[in-house]
Amino acid sequence: MCQGEAEGLPNSSEHCQVQKVASLLAQALIDVDDASSGLMGVNKFGEALLSLDVAGTKPYMNMRVELEPLTYVTRPEYWGIEVARAGREVEDPP
Repeated sequence: MCQGEAEGLPNSSEHCQVQKVASLLAQALIDVDDASSGLMGVNKFGEALLSLDVAGTKPYMNMRVELEPLTYVTRPEYWGIEVARAGREVEDPP
């Protein structure tokens, strides 16, 4: 039970849901120790093919990770990418 629900505060259930989602997102993100980008080549339309290599430590060996682009309301100067846990196909260790 969330603290707001325990205290009977108005709108506490919505606040608690936001806290739960934020907690799940924080658990899904993985810290990156190093990142580098490079040019892989050019496609048939003359567009650059870029790569992004990241290095870090996964919480456990059988975890899959993916690069997830951030979503913006307006176009940013730089686009952010997060390294996130890829689903839950494998159970977390106890």
